[in-house]
Amino acid sequence: MSAQQPSYVAQMQDQSLVTEVTEVFQSLEIHNSNTQYKPLSGIGKWIRYAWYPTIDIISLIGAIAAIASFFVRGISPVDLGILLFMFNFIGLGGEAGMHRLFAHKSYKVAKPLRILLALAGSMVGEAPILEYAAYHRCHHIYADQEGDLHSPYFFKAEEPWAKLRNVWHAFFGWKYNPKTNQIASPERYAKDLLAEPEIVTINNYFYGIVLASFLLPALLGFLFTGTGYGAWTAFLWGGCFRFCVMTLMGDLIIRAGCHLFGTRPFVDQTNSQSGNIWFLAIPSLGLSWHNNHHAFPGSALLNIDWWQIDPSGSFITLLEKLGLAWNVKRPTP
Repeated sequence: MSAQQPSYVAQMQDQSLVTEVTEVFQSLEIHNSNTQYKPLSGIGKWIRYAWYPTIDIISLIGAIAAIASFFVRGISPVDLGILLFMFNFIGLGGEAGMHRLFAHKSYKVAKPLRILLALAGSMVGEAPILEYAAYHRCHHIYADQEGDLHSPYFFKAEEPWAKLRNVWHAFFGWKYNPKTNQIASPERYAKDLLAEPEIVTINNYFYGIVLASFLLPALLGFLFTGTGYGAWTAFLWGGCFRFCVMTLMGDLIIRAGCHLFGTRPFVDQTNSQSGNIWFLAIPSLGLSWHNNHHAFPGSALLNIDWWQIDPSGSFITLLEKLGLAWNVKRPTP
């Protein structure tokens, strides 16, 4: 799917401008009584470097085991139900929570729901919430330009194997590249979140929360079946297979694919290469309307046209109708 010429420039006067993503936030004073954010250094940095490949390899092995078992025994209704529950619970926490609520402040919710979305979103395993918000805001300010941490245009096109290197950089390599892995500090890009003790605590317990996302389906499998085997297969499907699919969807297909392919009905302020890929709308929970998102980054809903499906936007709209969400930002005509 090749990129189309934009039909018009997005007008965003009533929305949070790309360049305002961090500038609208005031330098909030953090009280000494608050739990403090601790940036990576020393052994913590090396633990992080070992964490991502380790958890990815474990989930990949488990996903392969789950697929292999499918051809032998199929998948039980319990495992399928746990898989769908975990995918939607964690996926909505990631897309509606970590992304649209915390990184873009596109709507508001009460603190208990805010904490639940932060916990569920952290289970995606992409990054601790403070780091995620910081580097995602940085990404929007410099999208596909110099300064974008994980752009699939990072290396010069004339270099040999540049396209493959760029895909790898956007997918995984940027986390280990010394030019990109420490650029976006929460102190600069996420001061608003640093002022919330609960969010800082969730950030600091990132590893344990991700591990809980593997243990929770195993626990559910045991509760529903009463057997160790039921816990094991639920761990494979709801833990490993789910984690592997979500990692590929978020880190590879969205971060790289939606900046290399798709239609471009809008031009955003950085003239990024973001594209809409319609057939990924449901599995990405709406994020594959990526050109829409870069044109209107402050919007809680990404379905500009009536036929565009945005599961996360529908979830936020439901919260709004139930009185659980307010100040929901939408693009004006």
